[in-house]
Amino acid sequence: MDPHTLSTCIRRAVEHQGQSDHIPLSATIPLWHAVPRVKGRTLEPFSDEEKEFVADIVLDIADAFSDAWKKHSTEYTIGPNLREYWSEECTRVLEEYRCEMSTENHKAFRSAVKATKREPPDKRIEEVAMTNKHPWDLMEWVKECKNPPCEAIQFQGRPCHNLGDLWNALHSTCNMASDRPVDVSILEELPDEPEHPWPKFSQLELRQALEACSARSAP
Repeated sequence: MDPHTLSTCIRRAVEHQGQSDHIPLSATIPLWHAVPRVKGRTLEPFSDEEKEFVADIVLDIADAFSDAWKKHSTEYTIGPNLREYWSEECTRVLEEYRCEMSTENHKAFRSAVKATKREPPDKRIEEVAMTNKHPWDLMEWVKECKNPPCEAIQFQGRPCHNLGDLWNALHSTCNMASDRPVDVSILEELPDEPEHPWPKFSQLELRQALEACSARSAP
């Protein structure tokens, strides 16, 4: 800036003079020509350009998702012989059977399918039997104990709401055959079943299995 131009913009600010004998000086410096121009972009709200902008963004996002899906996903074919148990061995044996159409190939194909079907449960049984040796993992021993709905005890079609009615129902139900003879010979007709072997497990394994159960549940 030219110093002569700056000197012409200086004035005495007498109105801001205090108790001192010094007079403040005020200078106005024009900086409009020194400020750089800033350019930007804008969209008019609810205009056609804004609608096209949103549509382009949606298409770009859809294309990005589609490209990522095609890159990381695997292709599969839906057919009449495809199941969850289907494997490459089943496909190979099926192709051999279709080429030769012989009885031996058909038997081999059926054997391969049966073996593939049994593979997941067999692996689970082998894991339980050989790895952790916890046979109770194959079944749900402990479940959530749900309280039954509240309902009054009924005796002879009438609800029992007091202790007298409850005692009468209990006495009439449990002691009505107290003076009658009991024939226990029917128990002798029941055959003795052989004992089934059970894999041995330690007290530590039993304790660890019970610690994982809830104290408020029942088997």
